[in-house]
Amino acid sequence: MRSWTHYARWNPVISAGLAGVPSTDIARQRVINMLRADDPQLARAGASFAYDNYWSDRAVTDQG
Repeated sequence: MRSWTHYARWNPVISAGLAGVPSTDIARQRVINMLRADDPQLARAGASFAYDNYWSDRAVTDQG
């Protein structure tokens, strides 16, 4: 079974700054937060999710 410590550590990073985001854009902002993360594993997970789900969304793919 995977360790849940990653999720506990990553959740505040993924959820940061969502207060003013419209409900229709929350999922996209979470992916952007993942891509901007200092943790390479989280950024990699965000890149994989962005590739699979947001490949044509410039707001997501222009992160870096």
